Amino acid sequence: MKILVAPDSYKGSLPSVKVSEVMTRAVKAAFPGSQVVQNPLSDGGEGLTEALLYAVGGRKIKVSVHDPLMRPITSFYGLIDDGETAIIEMSAASGLELLEPGELNPLITSSYGTGELIRAALDQHCKKIIIGAGGSATVDGGIGAVQALGGRFVDEKGYELLPGGGQLNRLFTIDLKSLDKRIKKVKILIASDVTNPLTGKEGAAAVYAPQKGATPEMADILEKNLEHLAEIVKKQLDTDMAAMKYGGAAGGLVAGLVTFLHAKAMGGFDLVKKITRLDKKIQEADLVFTGEGKTDRQTLFGKAPYALARLSSRFHVPVIDFTGWYDATDNPSLEKTFTAIVPIHPYPMTLEEAFAKTEKHLSMAVISVMKLIQAGILLGQKNRE
Repeated sequence: MKILVAPDSYKGSLPSVKVSEVMTRAVKAAFPGSQVVQNPLSDGGEGLTEALLYAVGGRKIKVSVHDPLMRPITSFYGLIDDGETAIIEMSAASGLELLEPGELNPLITSSYGTGELIRAALDQHCKKIIIGAGGSATVDGGIGAVQALGGRFVDEKGYELLPGGGQLNRLFTIDLKSLDKRIKKVKILIASDVTNPLTGKEGAAAVYAPQKGATPEMADILEKNLEHLAEIVKKQLDTDMAAMKYGGAAGGLVAGLVTFLHAKAMGGFDLVKKITRLDKKIQEADLVFTGEGKTDRQTLFGKAPYALARLSSRFHVPVIDFTGWYDATDNPSLEKTFTAIVPIHPYPMTLEEAFAKTEKHLSMAVISVMKLIQAGILLGQKNRE
């Protein structure tokens, strides 16, 4: 039996590469004769670098940048394709996990560090840069990242805007004359796990700012400021960034990089699928194991395990989803898409306990499923005798 192990991360607990390894050991423990192919997934958020390095090989480069509050930190990016392609996670420089709960404030947090990671990739002479747009602590429309690359965003008196989405209302002039010239020679792809536009009821401020520490009043300010940014861009660059697909991802970083750096945005799963040649691996498998921290209605909106299951159905390969938590309330689409959904935790527990025991309970769940499969195989053999 050939099993493709292709999980997403269990956020707050295990990265996708670790989940993949736990699943593989469990499969081998229960069914030693099986063949396992590992392909950890990412939809563009945290873990994109590790997932791609694991799948296609490469190396990780450490670099000094600034965090969302402009404090110096050590971050990283990945190199694949013999150093020609850089993999950048914006969360590694501008992410929520870099801040303490009391520090969250999208009025002042900046994506500047993400621009520094892009600049580091340019210094490495990369021909392609892939940016994972997920897990951000910012709602600055990507202005900070572009500033780090030489772009200037100034107020009516000619002063450069200070960091943060709270400054965007002061924007008067966009000056890209000093933008790093190497940008024109590099292909930039942005992997996003959401399709939200920059502004509006489904936009960056309305939907995601509260997760980044914004009060309702702050979210209103950020919405107006992003609208102002879009108006200036429309007037001076003749580009409509407000309704751009994926534009609201990572606090508007996607809209900013598409507008100012001529990047191309696409679904994170689609990008990972292409790089790892996932279609071929699915076709060669008898069974697919995936997983995520929480399976609910949000899973239906482009999350990696759901996209994987839909892709696998085209090749008639069964998919089992091992999930940390499953909301079965009125979700017939989930039941139809996955062959089976297996909650891994055997009894009710606190979130903290669930995080601590994810590895153990995941292993137990996979072993149990493998033993059921083994029993089914033995039963089939007996019936044929």
